[in-house]
Amino acid sequence: MIGNQVLVDTIIDMVSEGIDEYVKKENLQLLGSPLPIEGKAPDVAFDIQKSQPYSFEYEIGIVPPYELNWDNFTVTQYTRKVEESDVNEVLESMRMRYGKQIELTKPVENSDVLEVYLVELDEAGNVKDDGVDNTATLPLDFFKEEGGHRERVKAMNLNESIKIELFEAVNKSKEDIARHLLDMQRTEFVHTLSPLFEMQLKKVTNHEPASLDAEFFMQTLQNPNATESDLREDIRRNLADYIQRDSEHRLMHDIEHEIVSKTNVRFSEDFLYKIIQHNNNQREADKRISEEELKAQIPQQIEKARWELIRHRIKQESNIEVQGEEVVDAVAAQIRYAVQMQYGRFLTDEELESILPKALENKESVSRTVNNLINQKIDGILIERINKVEQVISKEEFNKYFENHHHH
Repeated sequence: MIGNQVLVDTIIDMVSEGIDEYVKKENLQLLGSPLPIEGKAPDVAFDIQKSQPYSFEYEIGIVPPYELNWDNFTVTQYTRKVEESDVNEVLESMRMRYGKQIELTKPVENSDVLEVYLVELDEAGNVKDDGVDNTATLPLDFFKEEGGHRERVKAMNLNESIKIELFEAVNKSKEDIARHLLDMQRTEFVHTLSPLFEMQLKKVTNHEPASLDAEFFMQTLQNPNATESDLREDIRRNLADYIQRDSEHRLMHDIEHEIVSKTNVRFSEDFLYKIIQHNNNQREADKRISEEELKAQIPQQIEKARWELIRHRIKQESNIEVQGEEVVDAVAAQIRYAVQMQYGRFLTDEELESILPKALENKESVSRTVNNLINQKIDGILIERINKVEQVISKEEFNKYFENHHHH
């Protein structure tokens, strides 16, 4: 049995290689992959003990030649300038990220976080038998300004206690207060709670932004001798890169629409449907979708197939390849970025060298990186070749434009 399975695998590999050679020799552009014709499997059983011919029949979707007329394609690329308010916002965010938590003697700012001990009281203002009690944390601005509730809390000192109508004072629903401040798992009993609670102030903390000193510049720029001006310039460059990436992301969407709508890429839609059916049947049973859902996807799949064919043609005509060094550099950049985002620090070269070999052993991750690099190169060629009209718009227009795009 094992020998026959090896024979099957070997013959299928040979058939696939033969099809690939034929496609290259005839310079064909195919829609998807060749599909075995149903009911046309070899009419003899695979037997490693016998020398006999095996015949296979496949169906292929040939895409007729089509013209890519670059002179016909024009798109508008929208961008915006980096404003000083953008730089200020990022700088303040960085100062908060690298700042430290400090303890205060009493609440001051709306962002101060309070640790309070809450005890349920009866109508007479005494501790309720079998009542609820819990230690909770909440920001000062959870307390309503109306009715003077927030001012009462701001006047408290550490370890001081006040009586408070909790559900009236806190700007949250009764159920939220019961769940998050009183730690009640079953909020259907919230109606049994007394409105009156004693609240003791146990602790007040706030987050103090980092000072613009050598330690902060080492954390952000890896240079203790840097200045605020250096950091602002670095932020400005990063924001410009971010805006450019956003702009190009939207541009690629518009390029796709422009080229697909003006290029006559023809193929058998019936064969495309067979491919979709085949792929659906390869899924696990609980992940397959119905025939009705498959048919509903056809218009979208047709446009998607046209775009993929055009991109594949550009890849072939431009001889796009990815070198090993590019993959290593890309994986290293991904690791550095992940560490910086998760831990808020830079990875040393020594640390990277210890992590990188293991990351490169992950074939699935490396394959995704290779595909991403290929797609980036294809995008670069498309952006370079198409006729573009650049239009600078305001920050508000830019954000609105991209919000509308993301909602499509």
